[in-house]
Amino acid sequence: MAQLNTLIFQQNFSATDTILVTHIANSKFVNVKVIIANQYRSDLIDSVQIVDQDNLTVTLKSAQTGFVQVFDPDLILATESGATIGNTSNNYAFAYDTTTQDAGAEHATGSVTLTGGSSGSVDGITVNGIQIMSGSVPYTLSLEATAILVAANIGNYTSTPNYSASAKSGVVTIYAVDSGTGPNGFSVVSSTTTITTTDANMSGGTAATINSYAPIFFSNTENDGWQHYPNSPLFICATDSQYSVTIGLNIEKPGGGSPVASVVSFLNGSEILGSQQGIDITSNNTTFSLSRAFLLNATAGDEFTIQFASSQDNVDIIPAPEPVGGITQVSATLSIVRLL
Repeated sequence: MAQLNTLIFQQNFSATDTILVTHIANSKFVNVKVIIANQYRSDLIDSVQIVDQDNLTVTLKSAQTGFVQVFDPDLILATESGATIGNTSNNYAFAYDTTTQDAGAEHATGSVTLTGGSSGSVDGITVNGIQIMSGSVPYTLSLEATAILVAANIGNYTSTPNYSASAKSGVVTIYAVDSGTGPNGFSVVSSTTTITTTDANMSGGTAATINSYAPIFFSNTENDGWQHYPNSPLFICATDSQYSVTIGLNIEKPGGGSPVASVVSFLNGSEILGSQQGIDITSNNTTFSLSRAFLLNATAGDEFTIQFASSQDNVDIIPAPEPVGGITQVSATLSIVRLL
């Protein structure tokens, strides 16, 4: 079954035929699905009324209990009761980041693996005692689909400190949004109803390290067919095809030496030949642009990441200087467009 690659919002409802949904799409063009008793039930929807770019009203033919899901624009899905979820539109991913990221600095990761169950819910996940979910996520269709919903919940919730997540094959990978060694050893504890899980504590975070590649995180993304959640590094392919990939970074060093900075992309942990590009950083406190374009042959389930390294530990990916009239200072950009 295809993954729920572009789910951006979910809201429960109980014993009602009218649901007001306040979503996060910031768009009047969204796709809305209703799940009742673990099945998509388009046949029970009477109407969907768009209120504005953040609100809509779903009216059912009778009072029901279940939840509403909101998907990204331009996604075509099978909607009949019990149908397989599928994406038939052209696939792309556009992402950018607005934060500063240190070269060679790793983010600590942990995980929750959904190991069994065909009903119930994931009620919460804590990291070092801090709840990182906004509420319970009910079992939906399969453990793999439920894990995707859990990752979306984590990505759309802000905790202090903050965490993000991705999901594949029933495994929810949790990322510390801030890099460094601080979260290493933090306990990951999931609480569930009926569903069984295996938890792995946070590990792998490092400070900036010279000549060491570390994944670049992206805070904002628009996906069609590619799975990615805010403040995470992983993009998961949904359709076998050839893709055009374009990467852009703004980099800077405050002072000292003339380091070389480099960007390279990986597919399933292996370097993509022809994806690497380097630049000499010859001036202090000056923004340099580092970019690369290449072709990518990917199959469904492949994991794509971009990584950055420098020969000195004082080189950062930074938001570009704000242009006249601009409001978004971007530090990294990514474009993936399906060609075939």
